[in-house]
Amino acid sequence: MTRRLLIGTLLLFGSMQAAFGQRPGEVSYADSSVMPTGMIGERIQSVIHVINSGDPDEVRRFIAEECTERFRNFAPMEEHLSVVLGFRRQTGGLDFHGVRTYVPERVGETVVILKDELRRLACHNAEVR
Repeated sequence: MTRRLLIGTLLLFGSMQAAFGQRPGEVSYADSSVMPTGMIGERIQSVIHVINSGDPDEVRRFIAEECTERFRNFAPMEEHLSVVLGFRRQTGGLDFHGVRTYVPERVGETVVILKDELRRLACHNAEVR
């Protein structure tokens, strides 16, 4: 249970949240393939980089320097490492796909769409055969 929560929290920390279905009352959404500028874009790139690195030292640095104290203390460092590196093994890494915006706007949220590298490669290989 802790592992599942940690994975979810890792992907949801800061101002980012995973894409969920439309909420009641939402009329529509639009996806943009352009990386946001400023702090939000930097945070997205940083998360993608640390996951894709597969490097325990990079994960430790990220948790220590870029995450809030609350997130750092959510679990022991070894658990953070296990979750991030396990996620990397399961996905093969992540690629930025886009950002989704909703009408009405979800204030304080940034919904980021990421592609799983292993699934992308599997689809590509199936198309080539």
